[in-house]
Amino acid sequence: MKTIARLITLTLLTAVPAAAQDAEEWLAKMAEIYQRAPFSMNYRMNVDMEQQGQSISMTADAEMLYRDQTHTRTTMKMAIAVAGAPQTMEMSVKSVADGETIWSEVQNPISGLQVVKVSIADAEKMAANAGVQGLMSGNSADPLSQIREMRNMMTFEVVEQNSETVVLEGTPTEKMADLVGPEGAAFLTGGLRLVLATETGEPRAMSMGPADAPILRIAFEDLVYLDDSEAPVESFVYTPPPGAAVTEPLAGAAP
Repeated sequence: MKTIARLITLTLLTAVPAAAQDAEEWLAKMAEIYQRAPFSMNYRMNVDMEQQGQSISMTADAEMLYRDQTHTRTTMKMAIAVAGAPQTMEMSVKSVADGETIWSEVQNPISGLQVVKVSIADAEKMAANAGVQGLMSGNSADPLSQIREMRNMMTFEVVEQNSETVVLEGTPTEKMADLVGPEGAAFLTGGLRLVLATETGEPRAMSMGPADAPILRIAFEDLVYLDDSEAPVESFVYTPPPGAAVTEPLAGAAP
């Protein structure tokens, strides 16, 4: 499970503008949605992969509320199916960035309720030390934020464009390959494809892996721009459920 989570997170943190000016312009246009924040958006994620000889499929439906880079809230329902397993494991995830802290609440039938607390400052230091600034500067459950933040990880070019959509294709750099390591090599095969609306630059879909059989697919929908009053700071306050054990994996780890 930890390996799957790591691969998914690393995959979501990869898209970067590079040499092609047209691609840079499209990615900049996509990033304009953050200038129009706050907004809400839904996305559906599918992962199909082989791990240690087992076929694993995961689906996740997420609802995201975004005020600014350090104030986000995402709720997600996930289902993980392993070939040969008697049943699908269902779990829920809540991720909240409250301005100072990133809270992650996970409920699953194996380990029960888990709450992880990471200060945004510590997360940023860790990312900077690893040479991946922006990796955890906000809510890592927001794939578009990670696309916007990461740099020098992929070389992008425009491969398709029509009146409705434009498709960007990204090739991972050597730095990206070093970051994901052998476990993430399958995700890099075939690169990354990002589909944007031609008129607005808003995201429509993202996939990673071979074009005919992607390992990761994300479909974005229901993007709605909000007034500040519809996403007040109070919306991002998080309090752990009574009795929940809270772990702080980065406490004291970042110099």
